[in-house]
Amino acid sequence: DNKILSDFKENNARFVRIPSVTKESFFGHIFAVRRFFKNEKVDVLHVHDCDNRFFVMIFAKICGVKTRIYHVHSKKYGGTFVNRFVKKIGIRINARLATKCLACSNEAAKYKKIKKCSLLNNCIKAENFQYSDLDRKKIRKMYSIPHDNKVLLYVGRLEKGKNVGYLLDILKCLQIDGNDSYTLIIVGDGSERNNLETKAQGIEGVI
Repeated sequence: DNKILSDFKENNARFVRIPSVTKESFFGHIFAVRRFFKNEKVDVLHVHDCDNRFFVMIFAKICGVKTRIYHVHSKKYGGTFVNRFVKKIGIRINARLATKCLACSNEAAKYKKIKKCSLLNNCIKAENFQYSDLDRKKIRKMYSIPHDNKVLLYVGRLEKGKNVGYLLDILKCLQIDGNDSYTLIIVGDGSERNNLETKAQGIEGVI
């Protein structure tokens, strides 16, 4: 997100891009991580999941980073058999080399078999997302959505991997085959935005 990046940069944050271990270069990833920890003085490392990118934790340990935090989010890991096997190894390495483990839930810690960790609950206030009839009417009026339309919502990056175009195909089928009327609201931005806007032309009920 460009806005998030600009906000961080305004607060003197510096970004270092490391090649993806799975999508770009395995050895490039390892060498970049090693070079980073050798050249930079790092006091605290905070790793979010990254079960298959455990070289970050390994080189942090080797290069003397004193505070190494492993933060577990998910209670599941998918992928092929090989991917799952590598992730299981990565979890053990990250947990073993970390000086502190955090988990978003007890279920996540239990699933990944991390016994000693602190629970760090999500800071989102659930009451802010409770149903509001007033907000419902306001949004429907703002976007001219009929009162009886069923509203579908997508929030996320507009990239090929998200397959948002398929939602447009589904909406088209619903409009043809269903007895109800639907409105699809797409919130987000990305490299596929122009393609999606072009595809959405002529499909009723897309915002």
